[in-house]
Parts: sequence; C-alpha cells; structure tokens
Amino acid sequence: MLFLWLVAVLRGVSGEAETLVEEPGPDLWYWSIFKGSNRGAGWSHPSTASPTYKVCDIAKDITKEPKNWLLTDFIDIKNAKRLDIEVTFSLRNCPLAEVGPFCRTSFSLYSYHTDVKPVAGPDPTKPGVKFQKEIVIIPETLPAPDQFTTDTFYGSVVTKGKGIYFAFLDQGSCVTIISFAVKYRFCSERGATLVRFPRTVAPANDINLTKQEGECTDPNSRQRLNKKLFGVCLSNGEWNITDNSACFCNYGYELANGSSDSLACKECQIGFYKDTVDNTKCLLCPTNSASNAGRTGCICKEGYYRSSDRTDCEELPKAPLMANATVVKATAVEISWQRSPDDLDDGELIYAVDCFRCTSSEDKNCDEQCNLNVQYSPSKENISGVDVVINGLPSSSYFLFRVYSVNELNRQEQNRDVWNFAEVFVKTKVSTIHPTEGETDLLAYMYTVSKPEQARVALYTNGTEVLSTIFNAKGTTHLDWFSQKNLIQSSWTDLKNATYILPFHIDGRFGVRNFEIDAHDGG
Repeated sequence: MLFLWLVAVLRGVSGEAETLVEEPGPDLWYWSIFKGSNRGAGWSHPSTASPTYKVCDIAKDITKEPKNWLLTDFIDIKNAKRLDIEVTFSLRNCPLAEVGPFCRTSFSLYSYHTDVKPVAGPDPTKPGVKFQKEIVIIPETLPAPDQFTTDTFYGSVVTKGKGIYFAFLDQGSCVTIISFAVKYRFCSERGATLVRFPRTVAPANDINLTKQEGECTDPNSRQRLNKKLFGVCLSNGEWNITDNSACFCNYGYELANGSSDSLACKECQIGFYKDTVDNTKCLLCPTNSASNAGRTGCICKEGYYRSSDRTDCEELPKAPLMANATVVKATAVEISWQRSPDDLDDGELIYAVDCFRCTSSEDKNCDEQCNLNVQYSPSKENISGVDVVINGLPSSSYFLFRVYSVNELNRQEQNRDVWNFAEVFVKTKVSTIHPTEGETDLLAYMYTVSKPEQARVALYTNGTEVLSTIFNAKGTTHLDWFSQKNLIQSSWTDLKNATYILPFHIDGRFGVRNFEIDAHDGG
C-alpha cells in the first residue's frame, strides 16, 4: 500500500538526492487533463506567458461539484523505495460574494503505481482505474477572503512497482501549480573519511537495514588492523558507519582536500614528515635536517646528528682546545688536553684517545693503529678527566695521538675520522740498559695522579719485610713527602727526633745502589 508522510522537516534532511521530475523544465510542461464532470472550465495548460497549471472553478453558476484531474507523465522510479515530493502552489481564498457553493481552499494528491509503462496514461475518471489518495494539500496559513497565498508542500510516498503517476484533483478550489519536483534519496559512494561504499538507494525507513561493505578510497590509505569496513544506508541518505570502520593515511601522507571537495592522502611536502598511520598532519623536520624520500622521517644534513627522532640535528661536540704530550720514559707517554668549549661539566661530554704509529717524523698520515698491548691509564674511552698515560709503546718511535670529544651524538657516526679531535705527535725516548731509566719521572707522575694519603717505605730480606717507615702524604707532592715532619711511624725509632739524616745504600749487582729521596736531588 502506498502512503504519504507530510514531513516538513525533509527540507533539512542531509544526504544526496537524485531528481526524477522537475517542472517546469526548459520546455513547457504538458500533462494530461481529465474532467470528471461537465461543470467548470477545469485545468488550463501552461503558456509562454504563464508557464503554470491553473484552475479556478468557483463561480456561483456552478451548481455541481467540479472534478478536475491533472495527471503527470510516467515516472521511472529507478528502484527508489521512497519518493520525496515538492509542490509549490498559489491558492486564492474563497470570496465573500459571487462565489459558488463548492468553493474550497484545498486540493488533493493521488498516486498510481505500475510495473509496466502503459501506452497511454491511466484515466482517473474511468471506473476500475484505482488511484490512491495520498493527502489533501492545504496552505499553512489561509489568506483573507479573495486573497492569494503561496506555499510549498513537502511530502514523501513509499513506492511499489517500477513506475508511478501522480495526479492532482481539484474539487472547487482556485489554485495554481507553480512547480513540481519528485526526488529520491540515496547514499553516495563517499561514506566516511577516505571510505567508499557502493551507491545505495535509501530505504523507505530505518527498519531492517542492509549492511554494505566498503573500501578505502585512496591508494595511500589503509584500514587499521585489517578490519573490514561496514556501513548501512539510512532512509535520509546518510551512511551509518560501523565503529572502527575508517581508513587512515599511510606513512608519509596527510589528510588534505582533494579534487571536487573530497578528501585525499597527500604526500608530505619537502621538509615535512609523518611516521604514523593516521589522519594527522605532517610534521616539520627538526632543525638542520631534511625529509627522506618516503617522507616517513627526516635525515640530518651532512655533518649533523641527533640522538632521537624528536630532537634537532646538531654538530658533533667541538674538539679539545689543545693536546700536549710528555714523554715519561722510553715506553710511556702522558697526553693532556684542555677541555672542549662544549664541555659544560655536566657529565654529558667525555673524551677518548686513539694511538697511531708513524713511519717517521715526516709521516703525517700515521694510519697504522698502535699495538693492542698498549695500555691506557685511566682508560682509552669514557675519560672524564683531561689526561691519560699510555704504556707499552715501542721505544724510539713516532706516534700520533688523537683526543676526541664524545657525547651521545658520536654514537650515530661510526667513522672516528669524522669526530672532532685535537692531535699531537710524539717520539718516544731511546731505550738504555740502565734498569731504572725513567722510573723517577713515571713515579712522580703516578704520585700526582693517585693523590695518596700515606706513603710507606719498606725494606725486604728474601721477600720478607724487615723494616718500614710510614709518612703522612696528604697535601704533599712527589718532591716533599719524604721528610722528617711527615713521619708517622718508623722501625727506626730515632728518626722522629734526629737532627741529621744520612742517605742509605745497598750493595747491588752493578755496585753500590744509593736510595736517597730528598728535594735537593729531585726527590
């Protein structure tokens, strides 16, 4: 059964609609006119001067109720389930005088549906031709007697069959049909953000809706978690999308306006990147970097590095200001330096040392790494101080030492040649057969580095300690710790109060070996 809803709110319903009929069109519209009685003039066809249908059989000499029919052309409904109807009309209220007894302020809308288009339109005046009465159309507000009002009627008809006719029945009104339109609603292919569903005719109501499967519209978008996209087309022509049925722009693409006011995934601009699958905007690359080919991240410019994807690209820490070398003995060298300008004494910058062997004093390339047996004190890497002693070097040889400034950025660059460094060239001493060559200088250095609290001198016989002396070494140097005033305890009980102290000696393999420790002879 066909029926019509009078729903003024249809004017604001969202969704898309296709127009099946819209009159008047570019040409004069010509519908069929039928009279159910011989009373009155009936409907008049449009003309160039007045492109509307009119009827006004209200004269007082009309003694029988008029029945004036106006039939539309056949309308192919294109599988529409419900038709939206829009009628704009002008109606004259009945005059107070010189008016017939059948004057009305309304007219009626009828429908006739069929599966086959007939050769000629159905005649509503013939017996057996059944038109369905849909509604009586009345203006929202009646004007004063003998005055006109213009109004628009909005309604909808649920259909059966493949086609339909509409008919207007006048029974004594003075009315003009200004325009007539029939549309149906459908859910377009664009359902949700970046989601396309098949074009679907809107149902007559929102009961027993059919689920449709969609797909991502943009080749640079994808579904999350590989879930299928589902939605249902509502009667108002809008898609009701299932939760989580959405598509998102891929890595390196952002959601932006495309052609024809649609949304699309656009590649990030040069200098921007996006490392997530979502519909957020691309981000500006950090300072001193540029986006990679896929716009999925940023690459630091040459000579710049960064510790994480979210930090700016920076240069490696500046080199130590100066490096110095002191030859301690034939096989040992002390390297010292001044801190880098980037060393803020916050523990984030440390130092490292590399040793290279040179072929001669003229060799400045020095690309041969030192022997692995070379020892570094306190260490070769992760040095927080400003000096290191290198032991185990060949005597009378040439070396190049590099002192690098190191922080977390250096981890991004494996080539140490690129690191910033200070360097110094060194030649070790010539080795001699004297068994104590250079020992005094080395002991002096180690004393300064270790900062002892006490100094102890012990004498042994056949590996057994027989005599010892302990000194207070706090605040002393290698030149003044061995003094009577610093004496704490001694096997020689008279040392504390002695007024004159002689050096001692031991007979050794190469003659007498003197052990004298005082400031006058270099301590």
